[in-house]
This record gives sequence, structure tokens and C-alpha cells, in this order.
Amino acid sequence: MSSRFLVSTLAAAILAALAGPLVPAAALSTEAQTSPAQTATRLREVDGTVAEALSELQQLQQSQPTTLIATLDKPIHLARTERLLHDAVREEQTDIYLLAGDPATEREVEARLPSPLDAQVRDLSAALRAIWRLAEVTDITDIHPHFVRDYADSLPIATLVGDYQGAAGLYGMDWTYLAAINYVETDFGRVLGPSVTGAEGPMQFEPATWSAYGTGSVMSPSDSIDAAAKYLSANGAPTTMAQAVYAYNPAWDYVEGVTRYAAVIRRDPTWYTRLYYWSTAEPGK
Repeated sequence: MSSRFLVSTLAAAILAALAGPLVPAAALSTEAQTSPAQTATRLREVDGTVAEALSELQQLQQSQPTTLIATLDKPIHLARTERLLHDAVREEQTDIYLLAGDPATEREVEARLPSPLDAQVRDLSAALRAIWRLAEVTDITDIHPHFVRDYADSLPIATLVGDYQGAAGLYGMDWTYLAAINYVETDFGRVLGPSVTGAEGPMQFEPATWSAYGTGSVMSPSDSIDAAAKYLSANGAPTTMAQAVYAYNPAWDYVEGVTRYAAVIRRDPTWYTRLYYWSTAEPGK
């Protein structure tokens, strides 16, 4: 578990799991090199596109076709909508990464955004900077996401959310902290380790800590999420979440990153889906 990591060791793991490959800012598209007003406009438009795509995707997934043509058309429509969603999320992530690397511009953009989008951008940018500090990144102006992770390497969103909520409910804590830890540690189970200290699994437990808090398999998302909730509870959750998260990994930058990601998801749960798509390759590739 991260609470046993040396910070420098965890930093390398987090950078690999969360940021993905990094390319210099010079390689960014010209579209991203825009004024604060243009960036704010694009973020508002993309936010609307994402919301519409998520709503349509949910309707399609729940629909029951009544004709042969509708049955044949459903997977095509689903794939088209998911592609639209993924493209919009990729654009959104690129802009937020750029703003996280330029706090002065970030503040100008936030001033032009409606609520709660301004708060989401603020927390996401601050969370990214906290994790980059933890990963000992010295020049944050050069960070840009590279979309290479396979989103299919993680369990489906509904399954993971069910696991978070079930485990959190046992200890009276908010499930978004478990989701945020799962994201920061392994990109929702896409980068499982083992680390140089032997930590492995979706929530990154070392053998000794797993023996004390885990049951079942450390590689099982459900089992490891349950163990993480138990560990947080043993260290003060839900009364003192910051201290509990600090026990999970004793670094205040880690605490800030997890806390801010949790706040983003809690404020608008659709952002869990967006983070799930962050840094992933296009569906089907």
C-alpha cells in the first residue's frame, strides 16, 4: 500500500499510472494555443457536448429496440456516440492540462466560466499540480496527455462505482475518495504494478498491509477497494478524511490530489466518467 512507499518511489509510479507519456508543449495543436477567452468558450462548448453525449449514451444503453432495423442500428449508434464522447473528453483533458501548467492563465479562464464548471477546472488543475509535485516534475509547462491507455483494461464504470459505494457504505464514508485513490494509484486498475516495494493491485497494497486489511485477492478490484475502505476507516475516516488519506500515503501533495479529485466527482458524478476516459486511446483501438 502507498502508506509504506517512499515518496520518490510512489512519485514514479503515479507519474506512470496517471499522467501517461508526456510530450512537450511545442507538440500541442495550434487549437490549444489560444487566448483565455477562446479557451473558456471552448471549455463551455465541450462541457455541453460531453453532457449531451453522456445523456444520449445512457438512453441508448437503456433502450430496448422493437424492430430488426433498430436492433441492428443500436450498436452503430452506441459506437458513434461513444466516439463523440471520447473525442470531447480528450479535448477537455488537453485544455485542463495546459491550464494546470499555467496558473495565471487558468485564473483568467476560470473567471470566464459558469458555475460549477469554474470550480471543476480549479480543482482539477490543482489536483494535477499536486500529483506532478509528488512525481517531482520540475517543468509543468511541458506536460500534455498522450492518449495511449486502453480503457477496456479497467472494469466497467457501473461495476467500479458499485464497488466504491458498497465498500464506502460499510464505513460511512463518501465513495468518491475510494474512486479518487483508485484513479491516482492505478488509473482505475490499468497500471497494476507490482512496484519496486511489492505493492500491487488496483489500490496498491504491499503484502504486509494486505495481510492486515485484505481478504480474497489483492488483484481483485472489489476485494482491494473493500480493503482500502477498511484501512481508511481504521485511520480516521470518515471523521478526518485528510488524515486517513495521509495514512494511505504520507505526502500532503497526495492528500491534496485525492481530495480535489474526490470533490470534482462529488460535485458532478459525470466527471467520474470523464476521468475514466482521460488518457485512453480511442475506443476499439
